Amino acid sequence: MEVDRDDPDQQSLLFWYPTVTAAAGQYVRSAVKVEGGGKSALDPNLPTTIKPYVNDDLPGVDIRISGITTVEAERTFWDKVVILHGLRRW
Repeated sequence: MEVDRDDPDQQSLLFWYPTVTAAAGQYVRSAVKVEGGGKSALDPNLPTTIKPYVNDDLPGVDIRISGITTVEAERTFWDKVVILHGLRRW
């Protein structure tokens, strides 16, 4: 696991895995890219711990991340209400 050096925001991780056949080139890398980052306003928010699904499949490896600021579900609900209101043009 390493930070993706090609990500200018440094918000992506690369999980490398072994291959069973010889690589035919660099077109397909032997890695899974996990992207993160915030793209919206953060109020109301709460700190939480993010646990990727793959964490359960990697015994001895803990890739949970604590202290992540997340948008509360209430916010995303009202965002959708405003979008629907705009689409309906009431």
